[in-house]
Amino acid sequence: MPTPEEVRAVVERYVDAQRRNDREAFLSVFHPEALMIDPVGAPPHQGVDAIGALFDGPRQEAGELAFPDYTVIVCGHEAALVMTVEARTAEGGISFDVVDTIEVGDDARIVQLRAFWDLSTAKPL
Repeated sequence: MPTPEEVRAVVERYVDAQRRNDREAFLSVFHPEALMIDPVGAPPHQGVDAIGALFDGPRQEAGELAFPDYTVIVCGHEAALVMTVEARTAEGGISFDVVDTIEVGDDARIVQLRAFWDLSTAKPL
């Protein structure tokens, strides 16, 4: 089982990869058969190929994503990531809050990520 420090480190790498728009680094934090549900209620994405497609989609639509604020709360081998996402466009864009629940496996990689967000709460930038 990963230590709380390993869990925090993998979540920090996940956020850093998002901030740098680094697809390879983003995918490296996931176990090859990881499950990502983003947002909760949508069909799940299983495996790094499907998760990679999920990484690409918003970037094609928004132009630029930013993650200005976040907090990581670790409990055992799981974490809650509370963050603000800014989807920037030529017209300005939107800002909204996201809560990710993340389970980290024995190899210190993400085995499951569930994202909670609601665009009805988005604010214009």
